[in-house]
Formats: sequence, structure tokens, C-alpha cells
Amino acid sequence: MLHLGLTGLTVGTPFFSYRGPGKTKSFLKLIGGEWAILDDQITFDELLTKFFSLSRNELYNQYNTKIIQGMVVKSEKHFEFCKNMVEQYS
Repeated sequence: MLHLGLTGLTVGTPFFSYRGPGKTKSFLKLIGGEWAILDDQITFDELLTKFFSLSRNELYNQYNTKIIQGMVVKSEKHFEFCKNMVEQYS
């Protein structure tokens, strides 16, 4: 779930943790996403009122987007490093 959520965040798509593992919850806390850790007993009406009634941008902007963008930049550097290694040694 975390990897899919990370991928979504890179394109501005928010994600929630519902009964997710500890690493997902820890990551969400790191980016200011405590609000996206759903209570195990949440009802559909609560989901509708608290989350699904908001736009994608309204939800996404509740995270600390500066932290997310910093992670994206670091990830791109890692990709370039790997790409250069493959090109150099293949």
C-alpha cells in the first residue's frame, strides 16, 4: 500500500491508510498526513463528509507538500544515478 501511495503522491493524488501497516502510518505522519490515517471504525458517512466531499487538491494540500517535493527531487537524482550506471556498464 505504501508504494502505491508514494506513486500517487508524486502526481498530486492523496492516499489514506485504513488498517495499513506501521510503515505507512509512519510515512503519513512524516509528511503531515496524520489526518489521512483512518480510524478502523470509520463509517461511509464519515468518509463522505470528511474526505470524499473535498477535491483532490484540497486533500493533497493538507500534506506538507514541501517535504513531498523534496522527496521527489531526491528520487529523481537516484534514478539518474542508476540510469548512468546502466549506460556506463552495459
